[in-house]
Amino acid sequence: MSKAVETAYRQVEGLEIHEADDGLIVFNADTDRVHHLNPTAGVVFELCLQTRSPAALVDALRTLYQKDNLPDEEIHQTLDQLVTEGLLVRAQGI
Repeated sequence: MSKAVETAYRQVEGLEIHEADDGLIVFNADTDRVHHLNPTAGVVFELCLQTRSPAALVDALRTLYQKDNLPDEEIHQTLDQLVTEGLLVRAQGI
């Protein structure tokens, strides 16, 4: 019996990351683009320093914010946006 492989996310390598008062500033030299992440997107991005599944990210955010009812759909939208912007990549195998 095979086990389904869940999509996971991790940061793109080689990004320059700087903390700002209101989030993170991320520079991607490959695309020559600077991204300003608000605090919530910054936390999601930083949690992806290690490859994580969406479920693991939601669990980590629930623990961090001490809330059981986080907007899962918005978290998934944030992940998709970070992938679209070239800051995260989808990985298989966890």
